Amino acid sequence: MLIKRVALQNWRSHKNTQLEFTKGTNILVGIMGSGKSSVLEAICFALYGTFPALARKRIKLGQIVAHGNPNAVCKVEVAFEKDGKEYTIARTISDGKSDAEIRENGRLVETKSEAVTKMVEHILGVDYDLFSKAVYAEQNSLDYFLSLNPGERKKQIDDLIGIDRFELARANTTRLANKLSEDAEKNEREIARYNKGNMLSERENIRKQLDSAYEKRTRLVKESEEINTRVKMLGEKKEELEHKRRRYEELSREIIECNAYVESASKRVKNYTKEDFNKIKEEIAGLVEKTGRIKSAVEEKEKELTELNRKSGELETNIRNAELKIKEMEELEKRLNLLGAVENSVDIREKIGHLTSQLFAVEKEHSAKSAEISILEREVNALKDEIQEIEKLRKENAEVMGVHQRDLDN
Repeated sequence: MLIKRVALQNWRSHKNTQLEFTKGTNILVGIMGSGKSSVLEAICFALYGTFPALARKRIKLGQIVAHGNPNAVCKVEVAFEKDGKEYTIARTISDGKSDAEIRENGRLVETKSEAVTKMVEHILGVDYDLFSKAVYAEQNSLDYFLSLNPGERKKQIDDLIGIDRFELARANTTRLANKLSEDAEKNEREIARYNKGNMLSERENIRKQLDSAYEKRTRLVKESEEINTRVKMLGEKKEELEHKRRRYEELSREIIECNAYVESASKRVKNYTKEDFNKIKEEIAGLVEKTGRIKSAVEEKEKELTELNRKSGELETNIRNAELKIKEMEELEKRLNLLGAVENSVDIREKIGHLTSQLFAVEKEHSAKSAEISILEREVNALKDEIQEIEKLRKENAEVMGVHQRDLDN
């Protein structure tokens, strides 16, 4: 660092002072009270926003202004060079308050007082405490360290360069190292409790359990394939049921037409002979027979739907069993990891992932089939409603025909 220029305006005894410095030793010469110490205090103030007398409150900020004039503006400007860059710091005191700014090669970079101080500390690598004790010396304090006894001098120097912080860090590091050593010994004793033979036996037992889990997984996959086949068959039966539903609708329309015919015939029954009436009864009996066949078909489909629900329940049970086996395999993986079987753990994770994917696919298909079952149930219920309506119409026609039959018999 090379201080190149100092400018003082209304700073203590300096009304308007300009100082230029060059490389080498620069000496301020003057009679006592001419303001030599004030120049050094101004440099310290420009860099850090304070100086020892101000920091120790031997002087107030307002007393720095020349002749104690409260209306005057006090300004200190210091220009220095560091690492090929020129920095200019300006601090102003007005109305008992201090403002600051710093420029780098003429470019304004900071304006807040604290920010300027932090930037100076960063540029110089020296904070105020170190500067005020090791670089800057107050008037009549050059022999401060020389007047101390050796022990106190060593302590002051250690505090000055921060050795006490390193000593504290060293002590903390030592305690941490001792604690880690104790923990390591404790862990070694815990590990020593395990018998190698027992570990091998446990590992073999886990392998057997894992093989058993693989066998169960294979069985589950096979059962899943069988379930898929059954679901496919149920889909085909669903299509068959849909075909029969359409046929049922056709028969329902025929029954409606027959009911209309019966109603029309009942109006003309008085004009019919007994032989004609017997013919009508035969037609009605045919309709009743058709209705019975439709009912039988519906009952059969209800049985198929019941079986479908049962198979769906089995599928849900198999899925739950598969999930339990996956959890068992994951637990086995954790136990193998504890025994150090890392390579087997990787294989297990891959197989668990594959089994999980298969299980997800089965669950997805099961959900789809459950939706199909719901649709079938709604369709069967609709068929039942239609049959009830037909049965109601048939009974009404039967009552009408019964009345006409009694009239003919009489």
